[in-house]
Amino acid sequence: MHDQLRDMGRRIVQLENVDDPGSCSRLWDREEVFDVLTNHKGTSKIRGLILRWDVRRLGWESKAFKQLTNLRLLYINIPSLNIIFNYLPSELVYLNCTQGTLRYTQGYPYGTLRARKYTSRYIKGYPYQKHAARYIEKGYPFEMPDVIDLSDCNTLKMLPEQLGSLKSLTELLINSSGIVQLPISMGNLTSLKILCSSSTMVRRLPDSLGLLENLVMLNVDDCEVLNRFPTSMGTMKSLCHLNMRRTAIAMLPDDFGLLYNLEMLNMQECRHLNALPENFGGVTSLRTLNVQFNINLKRLPSTFSGCCSLEELDASGCNWQMMIPDDFEKLSSLKFLCLHGNNFHGLPCSMRGLSQLELMTIHNCEQLLAIPELPPSLNSLNADGCTSWRTIAKQSHATKLKHLDFRNCRDLVTIQDLPTSLKTLHASNCISLQTIANLSDLYQLEELYLTKCKSLTEIPDLSALKSLRYLSLRGCRPHVLQGLSLAKENVRHYFS
Repeated sequence: MHDQLRDMGRRIVQLENVDDPGSCSRLWDREEVFDVLTNHKGTSKIRGLILRWDVRRLGWESKAFKQLTNLRLLYINIPSLNIIFNYLPSELVYLNCTQGTLRYTQGYPYGTLRARKYTSRYIKGYPYQKHAARYIEKGYPFEMPDVIDLSDCNTLKMLPEQLGSLKSLTELLINSSGIVQLPISMGNLTSLKILCSSSTMVRRLPDSLGLLENLVMLNVDDCEVLNRFPTSMGTMKSLCHLNMRRTAIAMLPDDFGLLYNLEMLNMQECRHLNALPENFGGVTSLRTLNVQFNINLKRLPSTFSGCCSLEELDASGCNWQMMIPDDFEKLSSLKFLCLHGNNFHGLPCSMRGLSQLELMTIHNCEQLLAIPELPPSLNSLNADGCTSWRTIAKQSHATKLKHLDFRNCRDLVTIQDLPTSLKTLHASNCISLQTIANLSDLYQLEELYLTKCKSLTEIPDLSALKSLRYLSLRGCRPHVLQGLSLAKENVRHYFS
């Protein structure tokens, strides 16, 4: 059906002018296209042109396009094409060039539109169309583009200062390109909303970038030599998304706290970053913060609790040794908290006030001595490998807690009252564990792992656990297993 519709459409176009292909609105036939371009038969009626033939048949000049004043679509698929275009129609809105290099010289003597193994496109009027433009080195064949995509152009080292004149530009993508410096004129791109410069060798962002009041997304992910942000960023009022993962940034601008609309901040593996500005708490719209593996970030600013909209915080692997601030409970919107791989000794009792917290990971916090009462909203706690703590406070009030992981807590001696909502209890390799609180009220418990708990003196009565499906007691003392009371008909997997 698709082929039939295509053929019908082509036939309608051919009937527009059977004797003069140059007067048809679209040309795709190789012989007709070759004839029109070679003999300069093109007219303003041509709006779409497809070039497909062997490079050896190229016998036309680029001025053949001068007469195609209304050309809007140009598709070129010619291997190894390397031709200079002195004329490209101003109405052109779609350019697709594969396997070749086009040179455009109108107004910019050495401008280049590069297209390697990927498609090169420019689509005007669709500012968020990804990969919409594979653009140029020093010149612009279109007067006011909306999107420029120079991703993977690894021979391109700089952008021209003329870039700042593109007032309608909303998206600039230079990911994985060879660009090492951004022009100062970028501060004039008043319509720019998205700037993506990930995996480049750009060393600094120009101060003029701080003037982009409409910029919504700034992505400099994996720019390993980037060591300087604009001096001032507080005027970037629209900035919502900032990804600076794995950069060499050592300090954020002093007015960073004025980014009231910032919602996502990724600072993972910024190993040179040693402090957050004291006004950081002013970022009141922040919802997601990732400072994972920032080993030189020794503390949080005193205003941190001002981030009242924060929902996700990942501060794992930071090697923190200080206590978490006592006013942590003010982060009343926090839902996911990842603190694993740190060296602090305790958690503040105020954490119980985190009324929205659902998931908390503190595994491999080897210096942690105790865990306070957890928030009633908590659904899952992973404390695997907390090798120094001996007891856990009563958690019977945590009525939504379903998953507890205490594996490899080698100094843990006792597990006190647990909430009746619990579905999974994992305490394998707790070699010092001696007692477990009464489990008979855990009517929702489905999985219980006590593998290699060699110090257990007694296992509580399990006969009332009608939901229990998986039980592992391997490595426990034989006399403990002999006194076990269990409704085995309900347990599908039992290992002892």
